[in-house]
Amino acid sequence: MSTPKIQHHSPDNDLFHLAFICPGLSTEFPPLPHPLPSSSFCLLTFNPAQGHRRLDFLHEERTVVTKKAFSASKNDRFDISQWMAEQEFCDGCYYWDVDTSRSVGWAVGVAYPSIGRRDQLGRTASSWCLEWSRDKLCYWHDNTEQFVKHDCPSMVRVALDMTNGTLSFYSLCERLKLLHCVEHRFSAPVRPMFWLFGLKQHNALSFPPWGLGSFSGDGFRF
Repeated sequence: MSTPKIQHHSPDNDLFHLAFICPGLSTEFPPLPHPLPSSSFCLLTFNPAQGHRRLDFLHEERTVVTKKAFSASKNDRFDISQWMAEQEFCDGCYYWDVDTSRSVGWAVGVAYPSIGRRDQLGRTASSWCLEWSRDKLCYWHDNTEQFVKHDCPSMVRVALDMTNGTLSFYSLCERLKLLHCVEHRFSAPVRPMFWLFGLKQHNALSFPPWGLGSFSGDGFRF
């Protein structure tokens, strides 16, 4: 298990609290179901042993891309193009950001480390995700789909509150917007996980190293 690489932020400057410390902007931001008293940005890391042979992590760009592969490997963690991060959370409040602008289809979320090799993110009782596929945005858990009325967000924030049992997904496009939030008392530690749809080259997801943006009249600046 990898120790989460975190950066602590005070409530006075964290994006989670922006709607509450800027009264003039509060009507533009959806109220958080469970405002987090404190949260930590987590810098995700990826071990090839926890991914699929057709995926590669470019460390300098902090980007996962598809690559050519000609034979199956019995050492693959998954039979499809999924990857599980090294970080594992059992308590506390964490978040991480995902740049989806270079992907034709994706799913981002969390799963128990015990998820099966052939299991698909969001299609089991042990995984939860937000997914963009077939030109629609949906939340998936236990093979149940919930439509989310929103265009494809080019930047997604995943917020995990293990202490209170909530998983939230936000769009970081221009405004911080809550897309979906679910309450769940996790029975075991969970890990960040994603699914990159389509194995054409140059299909990619990026994981920015920053965890905090600043707001101006025109939107967020990173």
